[in-house]
Amino acid sequence: GYTWQGVKVWGSPPDQHQFPVNGTRAQGRIECLPGSVIENAKVGIQLYGPSYTLAGGQIDCVGATIRNCPIGVEFAPYQNFHPSSSPGAHPQGYFGTFEDALFLTDDSYPHDEYFHSFVYMTGVNGIKLSGCSYVNERAVTGGNIENRGYGIFANDAGFNVAATAVGDDYPQDSFLLSEFRGLGYGIYTARIVTNRPYIVRHANFESCFIGIRNKSVSGGTILFNKFNLGELPADDPAADQVGVIFEMDVAGFACEENEFINAGGNADTTIGVICINTGSTTRVIRRNKFENLTIGNLANQVNASHMPLPGLWGLYYECNENYDVQWRDFSVPNGRIRSKQGREVYSETHLVYYAAGNRFSYTGVDFSNFGTPVEYFYYKFGQNEEPLVTEGDFDKSTASSNPCLPAYCAPPCHNEQVIQTIKNDYHRSRSAYLAARSDYSAHPTEGNARRMAFYRRSMDEAAYMVVLHLMYDTAFFSTDTLHTWIGNLSSVESNLWLAGERLSTGKAASAMALLDETGIQHQLAGDELADINNYRSMISLLDGKPFYVLDEATLQSLAGYLEATGYAEGWAKSIVTLHGGHFPPEYVKGGAGERPLGDEIVAQTDFFVVRPNPASDFVDFQFSPSGNFENASIHIFDITGRQVKTESRLSPDSTFTWYTGENPTGVYFYQLLVDGAAQQRGKVILNK
Repeated sequence: GYTWQGVKVWGSPPDQHQFPVNGTRAQGRIECLPGSVIENAKVGIQLYGPSYTLAGGQIDCVGATIRNCPIGVEFAPYQNFHPSSSPGAHPQGYFGTFEDALFLTDDSYPHDEYFHSFVYMTGVNGIKLSGCSYVNERAVTGGNIENRGYGIFANDAGFNVAATAVGDDYPQDSFLLSEFRGLGYGIYTARIVTNRPYIVRHANFESCFIGIRNKSVSGGTILFNKFNLGELPADDPAADQVGVIFEMDVAGFACEENEFINAGGNADTTIGVICINTGSTTRVIRRNKFENLTIGNLANQVNASHMPLPGLWGLYYECNENYDVQWRDFSVPNGRIRSKQGREVYSETHLVYYAAGNRFSYTGVDFSNFGTPVEYFYYKFGQNEEPLVTEGDFDKSTASSNPCLPAYCAPPCHNEQVIQTIKNDYHRSRSAYLAARSDYSAHPTEGNARRMAFYRRSMDEAAYMVVLHLMYDTAFFSTDTLHTWIGNLSSVESNLWLAGERLSTGKAASAMALLDETGIQHQLAGDELADINNYRSMISLLDGKPFYVLDEATLQSLAGYLEATGYAEGWAKSIVTLHGGHFPPEYVKGGAGERPLGDEIVAQTDFFVVRPNPASDFVDFQFSPSGNFENASIHIFDITGRQVKTESRLSPDSTFTWYTGENPTGVYFYQLLVDGAAQQRGKVILNK
């Protein structure tokens, strides 16, 4: 029951680097050896002192346990420049490493205040966390997302969550994965003024309300993780459980090769990935697996461009696999995503489209879109690639097959020569884009619009790849070069990013001038322009203030923006969250006029009878609808999702007989569509 202050590792003034000089370090250093334990402290390890501005305390923690502390390890703002913070110095990673460490909160927790976070980092970069476990198994009465705490709580902080290799074999084939369990947020990361990238790779998320929540951080890389959904860490069935959320102005990310799986439990609603008002820059959610969830992918508000046509470029979905998703594989209840869901390529002298390459569940609604219009491209011979059940403003077209090859980048993934080639590609694409835009202004045709979209996607992908590598560059880093390439992303969200960078270096006037230009450059009006003006006012308010330790008067002033809507509201909430507040994510799951959750496919055995079941040589489907309809069809799939039989143009009071032929013993699924809406689904078992 006794508590104590914890270990304090003092730091240094910000102009002193972390490298030893003649065997002496400017900061304190702690090594946590295997088997060591720090427990019951207010802060397990504090890496600054005696004041908050004397930071940079160093840590190397291997195989240790940090248990039952409201905050496990706390980093204060510090940048490790070498040889100093003078002009021309190169940024290096913080000397902070954790390997195979256990962060634990259990029923022996002795403190009155709730557990907050295992790793609390602000204004640092390059923290390495490999093979660590972040586990909250404490039973809390009335537990909810807020009092379950954070595994990692990061603001303006860059970090790398990875696995640890086990054994000495090469190449390595055995790894200890990072684990996040029983938490409100596995990882929460936000941009306050300075953007720093992060990587989460080979981690398991179990029984967390939200796996990863990214607020306004560009450069996040999320690869090869498993999000086990279905079981909430507290009995709060009203709460949704979500794998990943990208929220507010996010100019780029990688979310690929992950699994989002519902294995059952007390969660009523499980969602794989949510994108909320991320902006117009080209981004892709690609090659992920979504299984047995309520919704696979959900997009709200602005996630694509608005001029000269809504959605010419922006968020798109490619090569994802959905299995047994209960309600919607893809849901866009409002706003906009990229209008052409597929990948443009140049074939000799004209544009053609590759299919989006997503695999649909065929167990609910395949694509629901109540935002701006979407045209979806699919390969007609691809397994489960055609969206059969759709809602809202949605058209579909056949296209060439998408090979869906891996294309992720775990930065830095290119050398300097390749990056130079990518820079050249950007400039060529920009020239072609400007020409296409000029042609569109003179002749606003569909062909010219598609040319613009193609070259703008090429520009965005090239500029983002350059920016991503510049953020990780410690050898040839240049602030001016980084800021130039952020500007080359040429979007509202990249301008907000750049404005924050200017504010962080005392250039508030320049930041506000940039926002003045943003409204004109991107032809903003109404609420969007008001949002930028609110953002500008917040910059004026924060000018000259210590961003990470604001006084009460400033926080009260910021409170006036908490209901402002848009990016200003999101930024205000991020700042207040850093200072002890909490604001759960806000999103809409369904659009106006759609079928409600739990009611989109109704079992009405009075008009649809399937027998015999189990069956052997044949199955009769008896169809007796009570109302009028234009078209009805039956689709039958095997256990892999391959369509084995389709019968279209069913007439009222008819019987369709499926002769099973050479289809082997096993479980098969059927779906009845009436005027494009799924009215009945079920299983047929063949015993031969």
